[in-house]
Amino acid sequence: MKTKTIAARTKCIVAALILSMSIGVMPVYAVQPVQETNVAVEQSQDSVEEKAAAYFANFPEDKHVVSAADFLKMVENKENICVLDIRSAEDYAAGHIQGAINVPYGVDIAEALDKIPDDVEVLVYCYSGQTASQTVALLNLAGKNAYNVSGGFTGISKEEAAEKLTVKETASFGEKTYSVDAQIKEAIQEYYEVAAENGKFNLSAEQVKQAIADDEIYLVDLRSENDYLKSHIAGATRNIPFGKGMEKALAKLPTDKPIVFQCYSGQTASQTVAIARMMGFEAYNLSGGMGAKDGSGWLGAGYAVVKYTTQQFLNEKVDRYFANLPENKNQVSAADFLNAVAEGEDAVILDIRSAEDYAAGHVKGAINVLYGIDVAEALEKIPNDRTVYVYCYSGQTASQTVFLLHLAGKQAINVSGGFDKGISGEEAAKELMTTEAAAFGEETYTVDADIQTAVENYYKAVAAEKDYAKNNISPKQLKELMDAGSEDICIVDLRSEEDYAAGHIEGAINLPYGKGMEENFDILPTDKTLILQCYSGQTASQTTAALRVKGYRAYNLSGGMGAEGGSGWLGAGYTLVK
Repeated sequence: MKTKTIAARTKCIVAALILSMSIGVMPVYAVQPVQETNVAVEQSQDSVEEKAAAYFANFPEDKHVVSAADFLKMVENKENICVLDIRSAEDYAAGHIQGAINVPYGVDIAEALDKIPDDVEVLVYCYSGQTASQTVALLNLAGKNAYNVSGGFTGISKEEAAEKLTVKETASFGEKTYSVDAQIKEAIQEYYEVAAENGKFNLSAEQVKQAIADDEIYLVDLRSENDYLKSHIAGATRNIPFGKGMEKALAKLPTDKPIVFQCYSGQTASQTVAIARMMGFEAYNLSGGMGAKDGSGWLGAGYAVVKYTTQQFLNEKVDRYFANLPENKNQVSAADFLNAVAEGEDAVILDIRSAEDYAAGHVKGAINVLYGIDVAEALEKIPNDRTVYVYCYSGQTASQTVFLLHLAGKQAINVSGGFDKGISGEEAAKELMTTEAAAFGEETYTVDADIQTAVENYYKAVAAEKDYAKNNISPKQLKELMDAGSEDICIVDLRSEEDYAAGHIEGAINLPYGKGMEENFDILPTDKTLILQCYSGQTASQTTAALRVKGYRAYNLSGGMGAEGGSGWLGAGYTLVK
């Protein structure tokens, strides 16, 4: 890489990183490999890496960040906190926040670890929030309860309360000392020693642009999936949204090149850099992050990004849904659902049947949100951080809704068989029925504007549909189209290849439902109406909603293949071919 910042970088081989894999790795800042014969060192090394791997696994909602305004309130209220100013001694002397102790970014922080309290919150600020973010991550690894003051001193000084809280009087640590794991302390000291030689692990937009052109780095975008899919730097081929659980994705990153992390402003990427280096990666932060035009970061430097249309964005969201489809296919049996209710699981339950049927009796705690535009209007009230169980009558409209909720960032699961064909048939249901209505709490959740519109448009189209209610076509309606020789339809059988081969509706093509099925969406004709058919109509309903968001004209075959004497195609008495 043709930059002084990385020219002197240390080379190392990184093994698997996640705790569950139980394999230790050597931090990138280590000068010599750990010898296999040195058991004590290996054990200590594992301890450092295990803590680093667990950092994002146990990540709090506040992400170890506090706003400048809230920080100043804490100072003004004289809360029992420890404040670290990690700017230079000169800038600290020129003015700092009352009570702040000056520990300049670097090895001074490692040397001060035994003086920094671990029994009170530690608030850290630098200039812009980037080096403080690194420091906060390392302090938390060392057992401190540390927070980064967002925006650093630059952000703090913009607050009205800052003026009266800015002083020149120095502050210092007390006499009390705190124990720190020796190997953690050594690793942090080595981290800062290497940082001193590598520009605090920050790269300018110009350096990153050149490194991308030379194919010398892997650029990872830490912004939200939605923001990444709408526009990103051309070289950012990976998106790992910053937050809890991201260590799993970090473990899959390549190790043959340096990793450059990029976020919005450089702060969350800096925190990631510190942890990634402790995990063994050679990691750097894109200084200023994506930034903004006329500001800092990539956009501030005047560099272009790849932008996508709303439809391209939605298409990618749909494909990602199927690419990441879990084993349970976002469905749960009625029995397991009722068991979760009985055990008091902290979840949300949506009953999307009519208001009349809901009033006649529903599962305890279920909130009535009518299938249709009401679901779109309730998106901001439906939590993102809890499981959302959805049930309808038979599971088909709930399946559509589950997909749309996932599109909006909800953890939705369809109760298989719905109320009529699943829940009501379970013995446990009797004790869990009520007529008492439930409602959402006061908290609201942000929903992407384009997704909000897409969900609204979906249900508006459902309401405007005259022939096939709720995007369901009956076996009789399909048979009539087939008998009429309609060339405008394409029947898509979503069952397994084996079941398709054993017998299928005449003319149907096979696209097995499941993880990775998006890779075969190109077999679907765009100039015909798709009739999707599965076993019972539930996975086909889910797929119907997804394909409609992608722009296809699609319907679910109500009841699916069904069974003789029951519902669906076979229940209607129609035949199959092989």
